[in-house]
Amino acid sequence: MSSTIEQIKEKLSIVDCLSSYITLEKSGASFKAKCPFHNEKTPSFFVSPDRNSYYCFGCGAKGDIFTFVEEFESLDFLGALKILAERTGVKLNTYKSKEEEKEKTLNQKLFEAMEEATVFFQNNLKENKEALIYLKKRALDIQMVNDWRLGYAPDEWRALKSYLLEKGFSPETLLKAGLIKNGEQGSYDRFRGRIIFPIFDGSGRTIAFTGRILKESEDKTHDAKYLNSPETPLFEKSKILYGMQKAKFAIKEKRFAILVEGQMDLLLSHQAGFPNTIASSGTSLTLEQITIVKRLTDSLVIAYDSDNAGQNASFKAWQLALSSGLEVKVASLPRGFDPAEAVKENPSLWRDAVEQAEHIVDYYIKILKQSAEKEADVLIKEKILPLIRSLESSIDQSRFVRKLSFDRGISENAIWEDLSKIEIVTENTGNVEKKLANKSDSLRKAISFLFYLEKKNPQEAAVFKQKLNDIISDTDSLILKKKGEEVELIFEAEMHYGNSPNDKASSEILYYLEEEILKEKLAKAISELKKGETEKDLKKNEINMKEVDDISKKFRELSKKYFN
Repeated sequence: MSSTIEQIKEKLSIVDCLSSYITLEKSGASFKAKCPFHNEKTPSFFVSPDRNSYYCFGCGAKGDIFTFVEEFESLDFLGALKILAERTGVKLNTYKSKEEEKEKTLNQKLFEAMEEATVFFQNNLKENKEALIYLKKRALDIQMVNDWRLGYAPDEWRALKSYLLEKGFSPETLLKAGLIKNGEQGSYDRFRGRIIFPIFDGSGRTIAFTGRILKESEDKTHDAKYLNSPETPLFEKSKILYGMQKAKFAIKEKRFAILVEGQMDLLLSHQAGFPNTIASSGTSLTLEQITIVKRLTDSLVIAYDSDNAGQNASFKAWQLALSSGLEVKVASLPRGFDPAEAVKENPSLWRDAVEQAEHIVDYYIKILKQSAEKEADVLIKEKILPLIRSLESSIDQSRFVRKLSFDRGISENAIWEDLSKIEIVTENTGNVEKKLANKSDSLRKAISFLFYLEKKNPQEAAVFKQKLNDIISDTDSLILKKKGEEVELIFEAEMHYGNSPNDKASSEILYYLEEEILKEKLAKAISELKKGETEKDLKKNEINMKEVDDISKKFRELSKKYFN
């Protein structure tokens, strides 16, 4: 395994790997970007070609190409290894000894069971004319059927179960994979009589299924039209977007993502030439999914059914997307059409809808113009104002406030007043963002620069340390405390100052450190002065006033001290 990892690293640099996911900018000998693992406005994510690693000053994310792909794609190590091996053309050793077979992890067994199930469904589709006719009627090309590994689950109670048991899988593994379920008369197949859409992780491994019923019964409450796999160790529904494994690079290239509701909508959109399409599989977009999209683009085009039911059900999600900094647009289709039907009827109908997509606030303001007075008031209160309030940019908020004011003849002040009463929609982020590291203080920068100088130029380090001692009295103890982070701190300094630290960098660090300390002292002195005035202690007031004056004088002289 280690030789495989080394081969991959030799063939794929960290810059080439990461630049296919995020936009990197040259910064001295390194590269920088907005961190894909937490929301930020200014770049704090640095990539070092020399070290073949990355580090984020904002959230502390760090590692190599393997840890990046694992985290970005939400994969385990083997999934990341599979992606990188395929990309570099390095062959993975598939031979396993008997001992290795015994030591397989639960997830490995589940992945193998899901792969065998996928093959089983694919083979059954080839033999089922009715299922193939259905897909043909939906205008789906056979190439798309093969590329996306569509299948068919026989309308039998235990066909898949029997097949997988013969392959050596245990009933416990099949239960944990969500392939079978328990009933009063024993376990049986979860999917029966359905067109099967495999759901893949970032490396293309099957982790779940969606089944679309082939023959709808007269009693439509008996069987759900669509059935999804349950949550399993491989599948967390809130963190997966159907089609992302194929769409991710197209999204980055085209700089926007198209979001549709169902699998068929997605497949026909890809078929029509929009490979940047992903699907929410009929559920509302979650914050985890929004975060995944935002790693690749700042623009999202919603293409849900034209009856607005899907959009209404997901309204909170659109607010979350806007507050996360995504630009959200709506692709409007003629009434009665969903994306799949539009592509089937006329691909140009779908293309026009995507190309003419408008900002979601503009979309609702356009509906507003066509609404009766009473309906318009409800639309403003329940849709438009909450969306404007959710916008991350105050400039965008102002633009839409002006537009709404002009269109409806309402004063801007009145709109702003109503906006201030609306709470911003938030959601518990869970593990979406890393806990932000406390790295904003000037002292940390000073210590990291000192470690860096000691490595580059010990004489300059000694001079810098003496200056540092003049500002803080416990330099040696602070250095001792930070020794365990020395490698990380040197990396930080390298990212900021390159391979040639200079006097200007040294002066800036000491200036900001002393400024920070003086600010703290001034705040404390002013507090004491106010306290003395309250107590009417004249002597104490005189001492405090002198201290405030002394600190203020040091502030005025600080710039001359370091930059003249």
